[in-house]
Amino acid sequence: MAEILTDMESAETFKAYESYLLGQPAKAGTVLRQGAFLYIWKEKFETNGTVLQTSYGTVVTTLDSESKTLFACREFLGGRRLPSGVTAALSEKGIYIFPDELWTPREDFAEWKREIDFTMYAVTAEEAGTLYGISGKTVASDCERGVLKKSEARKSGKNWLITKQAADFRYGGGSEPAAPMNPLLLVFTTLEAAELWNRDSGDVRSAASGAGHRAARMADGDRRKSGRSWIVTRDAMERLYGPPVFEKMRKVMKTFL
Repeated sequence: MAEILTDMESAETFKAYESYLLGQPAKAGTVLRQGAFLYIWKEKFETNGTVLQTSYGTVVTTLDSESKTLFACREFLGGRRLPSGVTAALSEKGIYIFPDELWTPREDFAEWKREIDFTMYAVTAEEAGTLYGISGKTVASDCERGVLKKSEARKSGKNWLITKQAADFRYGGGSEPAAPMNPLLLVFTTLEAAELWNRDSGDVRSAASGAGHRAARMADGDRRKSGRSWIVTRDAMERLYGPPVFEKMRKVMKTFL
């Protein structure tokens, strides 16, 4: 996974990163991929070029072919390195594809340290039932019927994942704090993660439980037991297995839009 560098305040950085994961124009700042790094920049980027209307939204490109541009967009949004000499940016007006020379990172960028355990901000329907003294099946039924918003609950494998804040608001006292960004973009059940990364579900579950070989074990902050299921983070999966399958992850992200 790419190291992320930023020159923004943490709260704004999370907002920009959420836009990037959703593939939506960034309302504040710009997310860029250049070389091995993902940059989250406080300024808004724009440049001239050919304007294309694509499945990725509005794209402004300086490249000499549409196919090269679309490939660069796919690699950018999929978390992969771009072709040599090419930079991609997601800003307020869409995606920009251009040569490296048009943008140079300043010295005030620093590593973005996301020292937050996002598994603590999401629960399965089963765990929500246990926490609030109701049936997990009732919680799952509420999810199926659309009682919770699509930003608050989504199907993950055979389970439902719910933001802990939404679960607490509906079934508890409503005092659970909000996460810095939607945790459902960052957390998956092991069954769903295995599908998104094209991995054996048993291997992913073993990694989550700590039973995998040493190089493929997750630690606290990477995973958490939620009811009978393990939930794992996007960062942990990318560290162990690389980027997810683009089309599969994009389909999941579109459920939020």
